[in-house]
Amino acid sequence: MKREKEILPASELNRTVSGMVPAARRSFVLLYTVVSLLCLLLSIFAATAFI
Repeated sequence: MKREKEILPASELNRTVSGMVPAARRSFVLLYTVVSLLCLLLSIFAATAFI
């Protein structure tokens, strides 16, 4: 029973992967946006500190 559950059929695996990919891409875009915003804030802070 357990071994059957571990080895997934190809269609099930494909469905799982295709379900995970958009979510991963969305989280990556969110992370990239947050990091770029932080860099922007840091550069603005540095510019105001030097002036």
